[in-house]
Amino acid sequence: MDHAREALRRARAWLFDFDGTLTDYHVADAQALSSLREKHFAAVPAEEFTVRAHRARTAYYGLARAAGPGAGPEAGARAGLDDFRVGSLLEQEGRAGDPAVVSHYQAALRQATVAAPGAEALLGALASRLPVAVVSNAYDVEPQRSRVVATGLQSLLSDVLIAAEVGHFKPDPTLLLIAAERLGVPPSACVYVGDSVDFDVVAATAAGMTSVLVAEQGSPEADVHVTSLRALHDLVRGLGITD
Repeated sequence: MDHAREALRRARAWLFDFDGTLTDYHVADAQALSSLREKHFAAVPAEEFTVRAHRARTAYYGLARAAGPGAGPEAGARAGLDDFRVGSLLEQEGRAGDPAVVSHYQAALRQATVAAPGAEALLGALASRLPVAVVSNAYDVEPQRSRVVATGLQSLLSDVLIAAEVGHFKPDPTLLLIAAERLGVPPSACVYVGDSVDFDVVAATAAGMTSVLVAEQGSPEADVHVTSLRALHDLVRGLGITD
């Protein structure tokens, strides 16, 4: 832990995962799905609609993984996650794909997206000292960028990199290496903060970055573990990284 703390002190850039780390995707998604069902799928019982939506998302991830590391979403699922998922919901009702329905979901998801507790204070403190960036594993580029803006964190960021725009997805470390190169900082001088061991910690370790896991339960694979962004802010403040 002493070595990891020293790595945090020496870091020249901080990179953050987005969904699950800087915002609660599952809460926002639940609200967006509720709005979508009410407007376009009112005949489908709420519980059944939620099950269908989750199954469609799982199916998409399976197709994307089958495409292999470094392959863009079009190689596996042939569409972005939102198009695929909403299209699947429409198909199950015997309806054709409809961009307006996809747009409704994306707008509702954006509206429901808020910064996690402590995110603005932490990023603001770090950004006053060094570059801070978001590196997201999302499959929909512009909708994801609009969600970053919706959190109010955009002005604190030096860069936002979405996996789908470069065709590399965590745990492939290439995404993080590209982010470090864009910031002009060696990977060894970067910290990557995320909520997933399998995706964020594994990718950070493979990229040669210091990993910070933000989750209720820790893991020996992570260099640093905290239970919240507020706890991470306390840690970096205690290390003298921020005021």
